[in-house]
Amino acid sequence: EDDATVAERTLRALAHIAAHEGNQIKCGALGWVAATVKTMGKHAENAAVIEAACGALRNLSLNVDNQRLCGNSDAAEAITVALKTHLQDAGVVEWACTALHNICALTANSGRCGRAGAVEATVEVMKAHAQSEAVSEAASGCLRNLTADLQNQKRLTGCEGVHAVFEVQALHPGNESIALHTDITLRRVVPNAILSQD
Repeated sequence: EDDATVAERTLRALAHIAAHEGNQIKCGALGWVAATVKTMGKHAENAAVIEAACGALRNLSLNVDNQRLCGNSDAAEAITVALKTHLQDAGVVEWACTALHNICALTANSGRCGRAGAVEATVEVMKAHAQSEAVSEAASGCLRNLTADLQNQKRLTGCEGVHAVFEVQALHPGNESIALHTDITLRRVVPNAILSQD
């Protein structure tokens, strides 16, 4: 087996292990956050490896200690690169956005993710996959947590992101998660007077 195949299988196994709450902090303590980010750099062009890595980070970052580890590593940069490099791959961008959503649940991480270009990259995902309910839900959740940071609110309005959020909201009216995420985001960045207009 080649190195990429081994990496993908290892990361998928890690994602499975880290899906269990009791294992998350153990995996973080063993250095798996940093190892996953390092692997993303080594295999940045390999969609299968990157999807597996984002899935692993998604589960690892359900734990607040691992959210801090992500914030102190290059996770924000690695995931943003993944969003840009694999923009058309729905599997990659869904997991990448979900990983960012969890990492930015720790508000202190939102600023670093924003400086890495995560806001603009997530908006591009929204535009490219607007018809996909799963990707739209992941991306809208990601923007919800990113916009807890004031500078990221400005970044969203500066990249035509508000229009993309409105569009996703309109395309998936029956999805309660999308409705909640987009409403919170829009209320942060759009005057209430505009939101209340028909």
